[in-house]
Amino acid sequence: MKYLVVLLCCSGFAFAHKPFFPEAGTPIEIQNPIISQAHYLQIKEGSSQRFIIPALERAVPVEVLVLDDDLGRSLEMQASLSCDGQERPLTKSDQPFFETFSKLHHRYKVIDTIGPTEQACEISVSEKSGKAGPYTFAIGSEERFDFGDMLGFFSLGEKLEQWQKGY
Repeated sequence: MKYLVVLLCCSGFAFAHKPFFPEAGTPIEIQNPIISQAHYLQIKEGSSQRFIIPALERAVPVEVLVLDDDLGRSLEMQASLSCDGQERPLTKSDQPFFETFSKLHHRYKVIDTIGPTEQACEISVSEKSGKAGPYTFAIGSEERFDFGDMLGFFSLGEKLEQWQKGY
């Protein structure tokens, strides 16, 4: 019975990005982009955020999400990829998404795939309407959590609430 409870608790972590709450600044170096991870940030008016992605052996998904509320729906998030001497915009989207783990309603604003690449690449995320607000940069597809990550889930709700409020 004890093992069943542990298994059920751990299965709740499946299909969840490994959460990060990095300090604002540029650039943010993504460690192991194959691992599914979400970086919860605040976009400032007229600013952009750069993400450095190491060389990729295979393709990985990339997403930019906002909260599905009045502010989030009004944000005009864009992302571009600079890699192997070429630059291209990442595919824009406007789709609702409910994340069951965090119980948050999001909207995809960018959905794309990058890789494989021979060298490090850079993704730049910006907001074109001149507004500020919370957003999430997600990358990767493999789900791996260590014990420390699981302990961090106990404070995740509080961190997400602070992120939503902008601090």
